[in-house]
Amino acid sequence: MTFALRQMHAAAPVLGAFTMEIVHYKLLGLAAFMLCIRVTLTYFDLLPPKARHTIRDYADAGAIASVVALILITFVFQVSRVEGDSMLPTLEDGQYTVVNKLIYRLHPPQRGDVIVFRAPDEPDRDYIKRVVGVPGDKIEIRSGWVIINDLKLREPYEMGRPDYSRPPEKVKPGHLFVLGDNRQNSSDSHLWGQLPIGRVRGKASLRIWPFSRFGLIPSFSGRRFTV
Repeated sequence: MTFALRQMHAAAPVLGAFTMEIVHYKLLGLAAFMLCIRVTLTYFDLLPPKARHTIRDYADAGAIASVVALILITFVFQVSRVEGDSMLPTLEDGQYTVVNKLIYRLHPPQRGDVIVFRAPDEPDRDYIKRVVGVPGDKIEIRSGWVIINDLKLREPYEMGRPDYSRPPEKVKPGHLFVLGDNRQNSSDSHLWGQLPIGRVRGKASLRIWPFSRFGLIPSFSGRRFTV
């Protein structure tokens, strides 16, 4: 029952750590296969010269494309499918997003960013949530209101205020406080605590499917909404 509840609450990209490893292995295998074809055609006279040159060119292109794709999904971006309703109304169940894996090598996550990270309670799954508190922030949830450094946060992306509270705490160095936009239906920091920044995979920056919802994911990064 507990596992089913977590699954329902967690908006998680299907492409978790295990699946991404499979993609890596497939790309490496494809590159190796293309290189084997090239070596075979270079050293063994199995086909007419024209056909041999044509196939060798395709093998070269396939190997290069596989290596480039491997570099991109390892260091630059990944495509993830959202599963669940915890990020409504920003992200819906079944939507596909592009995750920027390079951006946090340039600067740390900011308040308001929508991030993808390795789930603290399910290592083989990724969760997607919004950063609410960054290192040094004093954060409290009071009758559903998020209080940051003694200021009430007004969040235009939130799907209604939840009916829970959480006592004041300071976000530790190297950690984040993350919440789903659908606060009442989200497994996040209000349940399992602060998130180590080292678990962050990247920033969800773009919705790509369905095409009717194509566009940038609003992050409100660095902006303060207080009342």
